[in-house]
Amino acid sequence: MAMCHFSWGPLGPILKAEFDINNRQLGYVISLMYLSMVVVSIPAGILVDRHGVKWFLFLSSLMVGLGIFIIPFCSSYSYTAIAAVMIGVGYGMINQITTKGIISWFEPLERGTIMGIKQMGVTIGGGLIGIYIPLLGFYIVWKNAIFLLGGLVIVIAIVSPFLYKENPGKNPDLADEIGTSKVKKNQSPKGSLKDVLLGRRLLVVTLLSSLLAFCQASSASFLVVFAKETFTITQLFAGSLLTVAMAGGTFGRIVFGIISDRTMKGDRILPLALISLIGSIASWLLALCGSGTPIFAIIAISGALGVSFMGWNSLGMVLLAEMAGSKHVGSALGVVFTAAWGAMVLGPSIFGFLADRSGYSAGWGMLAVLSFLTFSGFMCLHRKPNF
Repeated sequence: MAMCHFSWGPLGPILKAEFDINNRQLGYVISLMYLSMVVVSIPAGILVDRHGVKWFLFLSSLMVGLGIFIIPFCSSYSYTAIAAVMIGVGYGMINQITTKGIISWFEPLERGTIMGIKQMGVTIGGGLIGIYIPLLGFYIVWKNAIFLLGGLVIVIAIVSPFLYKENPGKNPDLADEIGTSKVKKNQSPKGSLKDVLLGRRLLVVTLLSSLLAFCQASSASFLVVFAKETFTITQLFAGSLLTVAMAGGTFGRIVFGIISDRTMKGDRILPLALISLIGSIASWLLALCGSGTPIFAIIAISGALGVSFMGWNSLGMVLLAEMAGSKHVGSALGVVFTAAWGAMVLGPSIFGFLADRSGYSAGWGMLAVLSFLTFSGFMCLHRKPNF
C-alpha cells in the first residue's frame, strides 16, 4: 500500500513528460489524493471503533490496489484524478485501522517499538517504489510495472481477512492503566469523545503533527523531481534518493520507538522534538544545495530528511492513541488525521507553487521553518507536562 501511496514521487517526471504538465499541476493531483484521505478519515475511524478491524483492512487495501491499477489506463492528466481519489480513500483508513489493532493487542511499553515495526512497511514500501518504477519501467515499460503492483495489492487485500484476528480477548482498556507514569502523562482525561478531542494537550499535538505531515507530503512528492532537475544525475539515481530517505525513515521509526519505550520509559514528546530538529536542519541543507553539491552529501541529507519527515509518525500515532484511550482511538485518530491529511493536501501544492515561482530553495526553506516551529512546540510540551 505504501508503494502505491508514494508512487507519485517517482511517477512525477514520467507524468510531467507524458501529459506535459508542470510542478503545480502535479501537486494538484497529489493534493487531491490527500483531500480524499481527509474526507474519509473521520467516518472510517468511527466505523472501525464500532465494527472492528478485519473487514475495513480488506476494504482499505482493495481501494488502494484498484486505484494504482487504473493509472496506466489514464489517457490524460485529468483522469489520474480518479486514481488519486481511490488511493486516497483507501489510504485514508489504514492508520485508524492498524493503530486500533495495535492498541488492542499490545501494552503501553511495547507500543512504540511495535508501531515502529509496523510502520517500517510504510518506509520500506516508499523506498522500494523509488527504484521499482525507474528500474522495472526501463525493462518492461512503466505501465506494466504499475499493473503488477496494483495486482499484488489486490491479492493482499483478498488474503488479509483470513490472516488477521480481532481483539485477542484482553481488555484493551486495561492496557491503558498499566503503563509507567510517563505513559499516563501522555493521556488526556477519560470521558466522552468530545472531552478527549477538546483536551488542550491533544489539540497542540494535533497541530504539531499537521505541520510534520505537511513536511512529509511535500518532501516525499518533490525530492525525486528536485534531484533530477537540480543535479546532473539519472532518473534511476534520483529515484534512489527516495529509497535512501525511506531507509532513513525505517531507521528512525525503529530506533526512536525503542528509545521512547526503553530509554525514556514511554516518553513520546522528547523524541518527537529531536526528530523535528533533524528535519529542520536537513531541509535547510537542501535549500543550500546547488548543481555542484557532492553526491555523498546529497545522499546523507536525503537520509537525514527521511529519519525525520518519514520517521516521525509511528511515535506520533502512539502518542495520539494514548491520549485518546483505546475506547475512542479510531474516532479520535480519524479527527486528528483529518487535520494531518488537510495539511498534506496543502503541502505538495504550496511546495510546487514555490518551486515554480521562486525555485526549490524556497520550498525547502519553508519546510525548515515549519519543522523548527514543530521542534519548539514539542519542547514547550516537554517542559510543561501538566499543560
